[in-house]
Order: sequence, then structure tokens, then C-alpha cells
Amino acid sequence: MVVVCEVPVGEGDGLGEIPVLVVVVCPPRQPSERTSMMRTPISSVLFITLHRLECLLKTLNLSRLFQAVVRVKVRLMRERFDIGEALSLLRVPECGAYVMFLGQVRNESHGRHVRRLIYEAYPEMAEGEMARIREEALRRFPILDALIWHRYGELDVGEDTILILVSAKHRKEAFEACSWLIDEVKKRVPVWKKEVTDEGTFWIEGDRAVKE
Repeated sequence: MVVVCEVPVGEGDGLGEIPVLVVVVCPPRQPSERTSMMRTPISSVLFITLHRLECLLKTLNLSRLFQAVVRVKVRLMRERFDIGEALSLLRVPECGAYVMFLGQVRNESHGRHVRRLIYEAYPEMAEGEMARIREEALRRFPILDALIWHRYGELDVGEDTILILVSAKHRKEAFEACSWLIDEVKKRVPVWKKEVTDEGTFWIEGDRAVKE
């Protein structure tokens, strides 16, 4: 859920006098506490799902605020994933299926014992490409929403590396979109993986391991 309140918005947003601002993302509320999307005075707040807020901002062509909402669902991060938080960002009554891919650091690769992984990235470039991949998935598949979170930095064996979450009315399209998303992220996002093993440190390029 997202708390939204009315505040002045600059002319550069293409809004004129329509004042809307995302204030904070918070856990889902009970259905009885949800209200329809409408303008509300500064003294009160409006609870709507993040999915509906994103759709509203896109419809109103509020590019800056729309991108701010998208960045909640597309993130490059050092901290551990909160799966419950991720799921709450996609939950809507229209959904009948949630499909998740969760990557993890394993202890073996190419026959070598892995001690840890090091992910290096340019955050702005990586998040920009992840956002484009997410938008392509929303156009390509009949799904409701999608989330892409990727970690970077040093990660020990057993730690989570990437989270892909897809919501849809039916499971078939959710599975298909989730599979497509992880493939595209691995092919296109500028995140580089380095394995620290008992035999040295290796850069991973697809199926190839290049010793540092």
C-alpha cells in the first residue's frame, strides 16, 4: 500500500494544479480501509495499492512521480530481500497467481568450491535497464504487475541474489513472464559477477569463467 497526500506540484510535471505526491510505502491495509482513487485534502491521506497508483500516474502522464513508484519495484540493493514487502507491493484483489524466482549463492561452480560472490554494477544504468525490461514484460505478457530486485556487493553462500516476482490473473502467463524476465535480466543488465573460490577469483561471463 502507498500513502498519498495532496501537495503542490511544479508546472514541470505537466499537471497544472493537480497536487499528488507519494509519501511512503507501507504494509497492506484491510479491504475496509481502502478507498477509491480520488483527490484528498492536505489534512488527510488516501490508501491505494501501489499497482493502482502506478496505473494512475501513467494515465495522467506524471513522469517524475511515475518513475519514483517504478523504482520501488525495480531496485539494485545491498540489503537482504524482504519477501513479504515485495509481495505486498504487488497484491491486488484481481490477482489469481503470484510466481517468484529467487536466486541464491551456491557453494559450487564449474567444479570449484565457492566461498562467496561479488557483484559489481553501475546502479543507475542497471536500474534503468531493469525498468525497461519490466515495462517490456508488462507489454509482452497478459500479467498484472512485476517486480525485479537485484543485490550487489559481497554475498556469502546461501544469501539471496535476485528476486523476480510476477502477478497475473492466471498461473500460465505468470510463469512465462517470470522465466522471460530472469533470462532478460541476465542477458542485458550491467551487473558483473565474480566468484571467490578455493582456486582463485573468477569473473563469470555467461557459461565462461575467466580467472582474475
